[in-house]
Amino acid sequence: MSMADELTKLQSLRETGVLSEEEFALAKTRIITQAEPASTSTQSSVSKFIHSMGRSNKDVMLGGVCGGLAEQTGTPPWLWRLGFASTAFFFGTGFLAYGLLWLLLPYQNEITQSHSAT
Repeated sequence: MSMADELTKLQSLRETGVLSEEEFALAKTRIITQAEPASTSTQSSVSKFIHSMGRSNKDVMLGGVCGGLAEQTGTPPWLWRLGFASTAFFFGTGFLAYGLLWLLLPYQNEITQSHSAT
């Protein structure tokens, strides 16, 4: 049931006299506040993950991409390396993805410096 449907149902209950004005206001507030935090919390956690991505300074074999992804996801870096190596056989997509991440992701210390400056 969508939020609009629930609010319409509440309005009809208020008009028939089943709900008082206070009960209607309380129920309306509950419906509205329950709908908003779920979307903002998901959005903020995804946003935080994307903005915290970066290449590793400590676990570097070529560019630090796999080490950085491993730090962010909690998986071992060898698993990321295996994934990129195995997808390299599919028309070079692993090389392309690794190269793009190498160019686009900053080092981890650059991320922490930019967050502390703001």
